[in-house]
Amino acid sequence: MKFKKILCAAIAAALVLTVFAGCAKKEDEKKIDANTSYTLSDEGILTVKGTGKVYGLDVDRSAVRKVVIEDGVTEIGDEAFADMTNLEEVEIPDSVTKIGADAFKNCCNIDELKIPDSVKDISDSAFKGWEGAQEIISEWYEGNVKYWQEWFAYWKEFADKENFEEKGNALKKDIEDKFSEWWQKWTENSEYWKEHIPTEEEIDEFENKVKEKARSWYAYWKEFGEDLKKELEDEEKEARDDIDDAKEDIEDAKNEAQEEIDKFTEESEEIIKKYNEYIKALKEKIEKKVEEKTTEGEEGTKFDWEDFINDILDEIRDSLSDGQTEGD
Repeated sequence: MKFKKILCAAIAAALVLTVFAGCAKKEDEKKIDANTSYTLSDEGILTVKGTGKVYGLDVDRSAVRKVVIEDGVTEIGDEAFADMTNLEEVEIPDSVTKIGADAFKNCCNIDELKIPDSVKDISDSAFKGWEGAQEIISEWYEGNVKYWQEWFAYWKEFADKENFEEKGNALKKDIEDKFSEWWQKWTENSEYWKEHIPTEEEIDEFENKVKEKARSWYAYWKEFGEDLKKELEDEEKEARDDIDDAKEDIEDAKNEAQEEIDKFTEESEEIIKKYNEYIKALKEKIEKKVEEKTTEGEEGTKFDWEDFINDILDEIRDSLSDGQTEGD
């Protein structure tokens, strides 16, 4: 019975410790940002997970012994693991592409750090404070070194096969021989060249000739430019004068046309006036004739319409003849 009580107490204590341990673990998980978080175990293992950048870790840096970066993290930011002086081991996944400034500064207990081929951007100060005995192994760097070693070996083999060294030495000797020959000729003809080295007076004379020629060319082109400018100005003035003359001609034609219109309007008004007077007079004559014929008819005289119409036509003809005569 006593044993059962002890066993039950032990199980209960284990459950309590398990619950507290689980709670503690959740409390230790901290957020870097919305995509990245980290935890630090009692054994000093710092685990980073997520899909973003590692930076701003709020931990006791001297307590960290190992860093495990899980797959998905893309960047180790500036000073991410700086001053973790007791850090001995780091695991970097292939998802990381960049290591920032001072990221592993003063992490002097790491004997070997392996950087995957995915990391192409490493700050110059990422490993500040590291000692010479510490080794950084970059898969990308090693791959490039291997490539260039193979490339160099290939071309060295090719150069040996083609005997480049011997050909190079032969070319070098040929150049040295040519130079020696040239130097000998120069030495032999040194007296000739000494005699033909221009004096200061000759140099000054040549310089003056060049300056004079330059001044002559400058004066020529200056005069040419001024003449061209004057010619263009004259042509522009002539064109402006032609435009002004054309404007005057247009204005004169416009005035002349207006005068003709005014004259025609005046004459038309005069003609209309005369014809209105003529029609008025003709109307009066016709009314008078009608009245006379009507009176004759009332007195018993037979009204002769044919004579009446002929009389009116005669009146119209006489009036038209009078109007034509006046118009002439």
